[in-house]
This record gives sequence, C-alpha cells and structure tokens, in this order.
Amino acid sequence: MALHTPFLYWMDAVKTWKIYSFEIPYVAGGIRKGILINTDNNRWAEISPLPGRSKETFDEALQQLIRFFAGKHKGDLFPSVQFGLESLNSAPFEPMQTSTYALLSGTPDEVLRQAKVAAKQGYATVKLKVSSFSIQLAQELIHTLQKQFRLRIDCNSAFSFRDAISLFSPFAIDDFDYIEDPTFETDRLREFTHPFALDETVTNFHQMGLENTPQLYGFILKPTILGGKKGCAPYVEYAKQHKLKVVFSPAFESGLGLMQILKLAKEFALEGLVGLDTYRYLKHDLLHPSVNFSTPRLTIDTHPQINPLLLTEIARG
Repeated sequence: MALHTPFLYWMDAVKTWKIYSFEIPYVAGGIRKGILINTDNNRWAEISPLPGRSKETFDEALQQLIRFFAGKHKGDLFPSVQFGLESLNSAPFEPMQTSTYALLSGTPDEVLRQAKVAAKQGYATVKLKVSSFSIQLAQELIHTLQKQFRLRIDCNSAFSFRDAISLFSPFAIDDFDYIEDPTFETDRLREFTHPFALDETVTNFHQMGLENTPQLYGFILKPTILGGKKGCAPYVEYAKQHKLKVVFSPAFESGLGLMQILKLAKEFALEGLVGLDTYRYLKHDLLHPSVNFSTPRLTIDTHPQINPLLLTEIARG
C-alpha cells in the first residue's frame, strides 16, 4: 500500500496497519484517552491530543487518521496526528539517555511532599507551578525550595505584569533557570526583569516583538500540541540562530509518547534537561516492561513492548 502526503516523510513499504484506542486513569481522577498506530514492521506511535490545549479533539484526530490511511486525506494534518505519523516513520529505536527535572504542583502541602520525594530521588532541578498561589505563598515556597534545588517556575500566564514583577522582585535574576509564561500581559514581556520562557504563548512569539530581548531564555515546546518535527522546527531553528534554549515538554502522553519526545529531541541534537514528570500523574502505562520516567537520570536500553490488553482495536487495513 502506498501512502502519500506533502507533509510527511512516509514509507511506501507499509502494507498493513492497525489503529487502537486506549484509556489510562489519572491518579487524581479522570481519564487520559489516546490513539496508537501499529504497522506491519511492528512500529508503534502515539497520537494523544490534550483536551484544553490541542486544537483537535480525540474524535477529530481519529477520523483524520482513518481517512489518511484510506488515502482520502490530502491536506494539513492536526498537530497530534502529524507528530504520531512522523514518529511512526522515524529512525528505528536506539538506546536513550537523558537528564530530567521533577514537576511540583498541587496544594502547598502536596508540593512540599513532592519536593521531599524529588530530593530523595536525586533531582537537582525542579519546576514549580505557582499559578494557583497568592504572591506571598508562592514566594514562601520558592524560598523554601531554592535551598535544595535549581528552580524553574511555571506561572501559566496567571498574573498581571504588575503582580509578576511583585512576585519575583525579592529574588535575584540568576535564582531561576527561567520563569515560564510569567504574565498574561505579553505585550509587556520586554520589560520583565527575570529570564523567561514561552510555552502556552509560544505560537504568538513573532507577534510579541521579543527579538533581541536579553531576558528571553527560550521556548518550551510540546510536540503533541505543535505538530512534531514539522511544527517544532521553526522554533528550534530560531533558537539555535539566536542562542536561545529549547526544552521539550510532554502533554500527559503515555510512555510511548514520551519516548517519541525523547527521540525528537535527539533528532534536533538538543542538550539539557527534559521534562517528563507528567508520567507520574497516570495510574499505569501501556509499556511492558514499564519504564520509570520519573527519575533524574533516565536510561532506556531496550525498546519496551506494548501491552495489548490495554488497547481496543478501532480499524485496520
């Protein structure tokens, strides 16, 4: 069977394919739904649009994928579909090694409990989500955590510019690797005093007038949201040209999706810490044997297999 699209590097050698759905419970409740593809050469890839962030829904991604394999879709692909099909067509598995940071989120008590675990596990760097905290409480947590860790702070664009300045004014510029999306007043980011990175706002970068802004650390890129290599490449290329940093970040994918992210980072020859700690918010994984992604030093020597008992077949061809 020959598959053709102007947006993917694809293999004419694909003869058979299967599409599966999966559901993984979140630890805190709710379900993470996603799609897996398997081809005759026993390659697997994940497509998991994230509700609230992805432009496409699960059903929209699934229908587009079925049309693609049937040779009926010729236009642009949804970002999560793009990422999955690129991953299916990428180089075979190679051993992976990387260093990661831990994610701290939830109530203040939960954050402190997570920090104790992260310290015991040997993490040197953590990312703290502060969007739900008052300025005073966020400052208290930062003061406590910076005694043990190098910090990355995620504000999720929750603060006004004035409040963001107030929050970080007691801290030195070099107290943080970066502050992610510090304010919803993005037109004032050039005035921000500390190093910052763009995640939820990254697609608006070229409209923000942030060229030659010394405080800009770089970009936080979610391949599922942006569209794999095709969607991330412009940001990676810009970052390399302007000596900015790039951090790949997950969108609550299964272990297979995390491996796709690691492989993509390797293809771009990116160095530095990768964030994979959303993995611990899922009750179980599809990989067998399972891989512990919640570790500061990750090594994957052999390609894990997929547990078929956790999948529901939807289509084949």
